[in-house]
Amino acid sequence: MHRLSAIAIITALCAAWAASLPASADSARIGQPPAPASTTLNVQLAPAEAGFNANPKPGKRVRKGQKFVEFHGEFNYFPGNTSLIYGTLNRDGTPLKYTYVSHEPAGGVFGLVLGSIIPFPSNYNGYSWDKSSPPATKYRVLLTDKEYRKLDAFIKRERKDRKIFWLYTQNCVRFVRDAARAIGLKAPEGTFVLPPTYVNMLSWYNRGRIADPG
Repeated sequence: MHRLSAIAIITALCAAWAASLPASADSARIGQPPAPASTTLNVQLAPAEAGFNANPKPGKRVRKGQKFVEFHGEFNYFPGNTSLIYGTLNRDGTPLKYTYVSHEPAGGVFGLVLGSIIPFPSNYNGYSWDKSSPPATKYRVLLTDKEYRKLDAFIKRERKDRKIFWLYTQNCVRFVRDAARAIGLKAPEGTFVLPPTYVNMLSWYNRGRIADPG
C-alpha cells in the first residue's frame, strides 16, 4: 500500500513537472518512424564561453575545417538536458557544420514523464526546444582527426546498442560522460547531477588540455 502511494505521488509530481514543459511537436512522435540517425543543423553558434572553458578562447582563430566537440548543459525545464554537437569550425571559431546529439526518452513530454519513473525507449535526435535555445553552459574541445573518428564511432555504437532511457542511470549525463571518455577526456563518474553542473565539472576536470592540437 505504501508502495502504491509512493508511486501515485511520484506520478502526480511528474505530471505537474510535465505541465511546465514547452509545448512541442516532439510529443506527436510516438508510434511514428524515427528521425534520421544524423541531423545536421544549419545554424551558427557563438564561440564557447563556459566558465572554465579555454578550448578555444572566444574569438581565437583556428584553421578552417578544424574538428571539434562542444558539450552543452541545457536547462529549459527541470531537470534539464545534456547534449553535444560535433563537426567542423570556421577560422573565426564559429561552427561550419555540425550534428546535434542527445540521449533522451522518445515521445517528447510523455516520454520525459515516463522516463523519470521507469526505463523507457530512447532516441538521440534531440528535442526541438533544446536545439533552438542557447545552453546554460557549454564546453568546447578541439579534436584531432583520430579523436573525431573515435567520437563518431562511439556515437554510432550508442545509437545502435543503447535503446533505453532511465533518469537515474541511463540518462543524458551518462551519455556525455561516456562520449568525453571516448576521446580521452577526464569525466566525473557520477551522472545523477544537473546537466549544467556536470558540463562545468567536465570543463574543470580538463582545464589543462591544450586548446589547439595542431
